[in-house]
Amino acid sequence: MSAIEGMKGTPLPLLRGEGRVRGEASQNPQVIQIKIGETAALMQRAFVGIVASGSATLEAAYFRMPFVLIYKVAVPTYLAARLVVNVKYLGMPNLLAGKGVVPEFIQHRAKPAAIAKAVQLLMEDARARQRMISEFDSIIAKVGRGGASEQAAQTIIYELKSQQVGTDRPSRLESAAP
Repeated sequence: MSAIEGMKGTPLPLLRGEGRVRGEASQNPQVIQIKIGETAALMQRAFVGIVASGSATLEAAYFRMPFVLIYKVAVPTYLAARLVVNVKYLGMPNLLAGKGVVPEFIQHRAKPAAIAKAVQLLMEDARARQRMISEFDSIIAKVGRGGASEQAAQTIIYELKSQQVGTDRPSRLESAAP
């Protein structure tokens, strides 16, 4: 997860960066600073972020940090996952909202120029930022009622079941539902 805290000239904190990024950051510490174990504090201060898909997306929504979601894995892994799971959204905020709240840059769509453009929009367009934050508030209010894990699981099961409508495959999810 990378969080952009300031404007031009401010070092960018990077949480859990890949080895290649860490190597490049060590060559130029004025551009990127590696921070470990400070996710919550950085998300609360960040103006905008770039978050890898996973539980960090829900954490970013909780802290009301506008962000774009990225996810890129090895091609065989991606293809295998696409055969097994076919959901409309990958990010937890989008799944829970049932719509695209956060821009998702998955696999071949995770291009630097596209990501930068989406981040720039969140940095410069106050209305776009506020819309995303308002959606986060709705998502967190829904999840915050208690039973968040069960609500998230039910949303995912519903989404997966809706993808199987009209298929000849038997549903493996029937036993997962309470």
